[in-house]
Amino acid sequence: MDKFYTKLFTFLVFASLFISEAFALSTNKEWLNLLHYQNGKSLISDRSFFLSPEGMFNPEDELKANIENLSKKEMLSCKFPARTLYLMQRYESFRPATDLKDCTSFQDYLNNLSAKEIYIVFATEKFNSPLSMMGHSFIKVVGERDDFHPTHSLSFFANLGSFDNLLTFIPKAISTGMDGMYKLEPYSQRYNSYVNEDGRNLVSYNLELNAAEVERFIYHVWELKDINVSYNLKDHNCASALVTLLQVVKDDFSLVNDKSYITPSDIINKFIKNDLIQYDRTDLANGFDSYNVKASGSSRYGLYALHSNDDFYLNFKYSLAYQDIMDLNFDNDHEFEVKLFSVDMNYTPNKLNLEKLTLFGTKYFNPASVSDFNWSTMFEVSFDNERFDIKDSSLKPYVSISRGVTISIGDKKHLMPYFFLQASYHHNESKDLMISPRFGFISYLNDKNKIVLDVQSYKKAYEYKYSRKSDLKYSYYWSGNRSVNVVSSFIKGQGEQNSHKSIAIGFSQSF
Repeated sequence: MDKFYTKLFTFLVFASLFISEAFALSTNKEWLNLLHYQNGKSLISDRSFFLSPEGMFNPEDELKANIENLSKKEMLSCKFPARTLYLMQRYESFRPATDLKDCTSFQDYLNNLSAKEIYIVFATEKFNSPLSMMGHSFIKVVGERDDFHPTHSLSFFANLGSFDNLLTFIPKAISTGMDGMYKLEPYSQRYNSYVNEDGRNLVSYNLELNAAEVERFIYHVWELKDINVSYNLKDHNCASALVTLLQVVKDDFSLVNDKSYITPSDIINKFIKNDLIQYDRTDLANGFDSYNVKASGSSRYGLYALHSNDDFYLNFKYSLAYQDIMDLNFDNDHEFEVKLFSVDMNYTPNKLNLEKLTLFGTKYFNPASVSDFNWSTMFEVSFDNERFDIKDSSLKPYVSISRGVTISIGDKKHLMPYFFLQASYHHNESKDLMISPRFGFISYLNDKNKIVLDVQSYKKAYEYKYSRKSDLKYSYYWSGNRSVNVVSSFIKGQGEQNSHKSIAIGFSQSF
């Protein structure tokens, strides 16, 4: 009897130690990263990625299920090699039911890649694609086999399905999100699509991973084959999904997640700042002599002193992403603006008024010539103050779409006049649907000074509606991401009492 109790006691002690160790491992960052956990839940929406029914929400249950199933079920380790490797390194006694060397498909995959080095690549913006207006980032895997260097690309994409335009894609991608997936393919296909067909530049950086880190990365990529992963434009896009993936290799890559929204250029700049990558090469599309990745942050705020109709206000502007028309842009022949979640507010000692809320807006000024004709476009979905009364926050839904022509005069975009025809709808009492001309110019005075004039002339005007709106903006950059700005606006109504004149002086900074 004493021997029985002794054995029972010994068993309970070892079981307790195992449970305690399992719990410690289940909260280990490396394990959580393997499951793509974020805020207590996995970003993987595919049930086949988990061995426990609660694995999406409970990393401890998932760890126990992996220990039990991988050690008993034949060929299961062939589906989850990174987890198998993780458990073998943490538990000396753990042995998978199937040795990874006996996994035929997995070994063929490793042989095809023969991975030696891992790079991260930035692809420049593409304005006729809702997925690429803020650029794109993806992984390049360079192998080494005999005298041959097989090269593959790994990208994270939204599964668009029927969401193939801005009107359907943006609302879905921002609100509820959609399925996404990691796609591995020959690098030559991605290169040809981006550089030769789309005219986009590619800038590559070496992640400088050691052999063990490259192995762990490649093993985990196999686990994501045909797996649905949550895509959300704000929280888990092509940029942040790569960060999630790279954290499996090295938790240092999580340092870039210090913003609520990160873009492809954000992660490149954050990696550079934290010495996680080294520049490798730039592949230029036809027509480019050089290109530099956007060095300033994609978010921006501004603070202004505003004088309007004999009153003074404090004006605050904030844009979550990505590029403002006043940003310096010397690497492209075109000019562009992409705004996601932008707010414009005025403050007086007695009241804070919301002047405008832009959900999404884009402007693309692509110079046309006789030999190479190009259309320029604008698009905006917002809520704005229809009366342009900065003392009132009476915001109404507004949608506009424009198409026109831009020309470039002189070197370095000395002068870029443009003319558009704009269709807009303002959901107010009169439900205004208007087609109106919109024109202006963009001009670089030198490498630190930029001027933009924009005039909108509306044919339909009534008691409290404006008939013309003119904005003249000037920016002086004293550093790469900081500028002093002057904005002069004139809004003409049907009478002097409905007209507004204002001038704002302040600064802005991107981060």
